[in-house]
Amino acid sequence: MSARAGERASMETELRPDERVLILGAAGFVGRRLLPELLKEGVRVKLLVRDPSRLHDAFSGEGLERIIYLGALGERGDELSEHLKSRAEIADILSTGKAAATILRAAIIIGAGGASFEMLRYLVERLPVMVCPKWIDTRIQPIVLKDVLQYLIGCLFNPETKRMSFDIGGPEILTCREMMEQYAEARGLPQRIIFRVSLTPLLSAYWVDLVTPVPSGITHPLIEGLKNEVICRENRIEQRVPIQKTPFTEGVRIAFSEEKVGPGVTGF
Repeated sequence: MSARAGERASMETELRPDERVLILGAAGFVGRRLLPELLKEGVRVKLLVRDPSRLHDAFSGEGLERIIYLGALGERGDELSEHLKSRAEIADILSTGKAAATILRAAIIIGAGGASFEMLRYLVERLPVMVCPKWIDTRIQPIVLKDVLQYLIGCLFNPETKRMSFDIGGPEILTCREMMEQYAEARGLPQRIIFRVSLTPLLSAYWVDLVTPVPSGITHPLIEGLKNEVICRENRIEQRVPIQKTPFTEGVRIAFSEEKVGPGVTGF
């Protein structure tokens, strides 16, 4: 038995041999990465997707006993964007059901194919000079995708996390400007010249539409959310699911190594 398998075997878990884990959005950005990690742990899964043709196998399962929801960081209040409000409302609804819910709240997730990372990548790779809105200096606590997966699986195997909500984030708090600068450094690119100007969230979204291939239906809510500071207000997850957090620049290198097309990738 491997060291990793031995650690899992020694962990307290409520999963029975006949139980399965339901993954909602299994073909999405996080879901499709979470699936193989669960299978490595010997977890039986059931998938819920909009388009089953995107997956190769069919799955079936039993009743729902537990929910682990990956939501969004963001303080409550009237100033919160509609996107962040909706994510918070979903967490509230899931927490009131019969199934024991665990809520994880994350800011920007750094990983290949993620909308936030793709926006960052195209902006920095394509524009040596950028005219950016005031959200360029909003503080954010990004987290690398592989750390998110460790938290999701760790909560699954730790029943102490049931009916609890946790903020999850990486080891650094950065502004959008600093993330652009560190991305350029990680990629060996010259530092970008960034000018801050006054633009509405709508104009900012249209500006991003011109530069990146990320669909406007995704960029507009993300841009609106950038007006809000999104950082962890507590770190209780560290006592229950301790992990080695990945620095932002290392996350950029990992994400870029997984990219097949896009700016900076040979052959694009």
